[in-house]
Amino acid sequence: MKQAFIYTDDKSQKFWIIDSDGSDIMVNFGKLGATGRYQITEYDDEVECQKAADKLITQKTKKGYKPAPDFNFIDRSAVASAMLNNKLP
Repeated sequence: MKQAFIYTDDKSQKFWIIDSDGSDIMVNFGKLGATGRYQITEYDDEVECQKAADKLITQKTKKGYKPAPDFNFIDRSAVASAMLNNKLP
């Protein structure tokens, strides 16, 4: 499961991507238009991994991050431009 989320306010435009595969979670986060930083966390099994992924998603949405189903994982600068021009929710 690979999902992207975007947070924007008066001071920042950020992305947060989560990708869980088997018992691993990869998170990529940073400013829109940048490559960002990566974190990989390994879990004992897929069930534990999925619970952790769900918890992280809940935490981010509570902080104001919005799902970005049309997120361009390759060209984050195009997404940044669209966000700044109010073309994404």
